[in-house]
Amino acid sequence: MNNKLHSLFLLLMGGLLLPAFTHAQDGPVDTKAVQARMKERLPTIVALKVEGKIGEARNGLLAIRGELSEEKTKTVHLENKDRRTIYEYMAKKFDIPVPQVATSRAAKIRKQAKPGTWIQEKGGAWVKKTAQP
Repeated sequence: MNNKLHSLFLLLMGGLLLPAFTHAQDGPVDTKAVQARMKERLPTIVALKVEGKIGEARNGLLAIRGELSEEKTKTVHLENKDRRTIYEYMAKKFDIPVPQVATSRAAKIRKQAKPGTWIQEKGGAWVKKTAQP
């Protein structure tokens, strides 16, 4: 694994982010605020995964797999927006393409997903995770 990718994995695993960075479309973004929003949403996201209403797609984003209320749909969209923000930051920091960051993160998410979570495999098929490796 090259040094850039290794460093990226370490940061993604540890959740370490700098206090602020520039988001291409929105100007300065406070990564602590992004992390706080994601942490606040986590119970809802976990519950939706347990219910089988959302899954982890191979692009590092959440995919809606069942019927959701408008509020929960908005929560999923906001989570994906924050994930994209993080992926863009990491890509810029390590000078690698955003899709590479997202794909690397998706692989990590699949590995860490709890049994019963819908995950999209590399080939595109959706499966319920059956056991931890």
